[in-house]
Amino acid sequence: MNADRLHALEAYDYVLPQDRIAQYPAKPRDHSKLLFVSRDGRSIADRTFLRLPGLLRKGDLLVINNTKVIPARLQSDRGEVLLVRPTEDQCWDAIVYPGKHFKPGSRIAFPEGVSATVLTHSRAGRILQFEGDIESLITRHGKMPLPPYIRRKAEKCDRRSYQTIYAKQPGSVAAPTAGLHFTRRTFGALKERGVEVARITLNVGPGTFRPVKTQDITSHQMDTEYYSCKRSVWNRIASALRTIAVGTTTTRVLETIVRTGQMEGYTSLFIYPGFEFKVTGGLLTNFHLPKSSLLKLVSAFGGYDLIRNAYRHAVEQEYRFYSYGDAMLIL
Repeated sequence: MNADRLHALEAYDYVLPQDRIAQYPAKPRDHSKLLFVSRDGRSIADRTFLRLPGLLRKGDLLVINNTKVIPARLQSDRGEVLLVRPTEDQCWDAIVYPGKHFKPGSRIAFPEGVSATVLTHSRAGRILQFEGDIESLITRHGKMPLPPYIRRKAEKCDRRSYQTIYAKQPGSVAAPTAGLHFTRRTFGALKERGVEVARITLNVGPGTFRPVKTQDITSHQMDTEYYSCKRSVWNRIASALRTIAVGTTTTRVLETIVRTGQMEGYTSLFIYPGFEFKVTGGLLTNFHLPKSSLLKLVSAFGGYDLIRNAYRHAVEQEYRFYSYGDAMLIL
């Protein structure tokens, strides 16, 4: 396919039956399916996530995103509030619904005597200035911010399920979903295989679900997201025989740092076909929404035609899609 067609939004559309959208994760986590995609052999093969260690080799470095999802969905007397990111002391950028109830100057009441004032409009929705113990409010009354395609309310089990077992740094409103499949058993088998693990952080924002609307995808603007990586970790990444990124979030951090040299900051890197990967040698990822920026990143790494075939195969073989769905390894 020529470059013009690869830059057309419609090139990333596909049909997915609604019953293939996973509403709950596999149990145990590592019993999900794994589609193995070989770029060299231009082949695909059905596996299970339990077999991941055997698909890697000694000396590989698996890079994971240790961000932690906060239970950021709150109910107020005026409607729903989804906290996106703190902006300064006691202030948060938030998505609000319905927006007409959150006019600047309005006072908002939450449980536990916590209140907030709507200061102004923002890219996400509104800037809220809180009074009271916001951390206690989030911990005691917040719900996990499940994505909109999970057609149910968040349940108590989601506090554990919609979180990687290695989550450490609070700040995300969406999970780095490729990491949801890992268990302690997985890491034990990886260690025995001689596969090493490194940790970086990218706080996933709501932009991960924001649809690409421009017909020419090169005009799309990604939201900025905070990332950090220790210098010692980057040195390991830079010297690794092969670096396997766990998730699109990790990939964007790796490819941002190799270009900027900045170990901490904000990235709005948009990866689509034609992109030159400088450090990512493999990608573990879930199956993504049609036309999404995430699908374009995967298509850039795996090759448009090969990924198109992989998605067609996954639909035919009844793989489970999206956040709680199955995984794909591209090498």
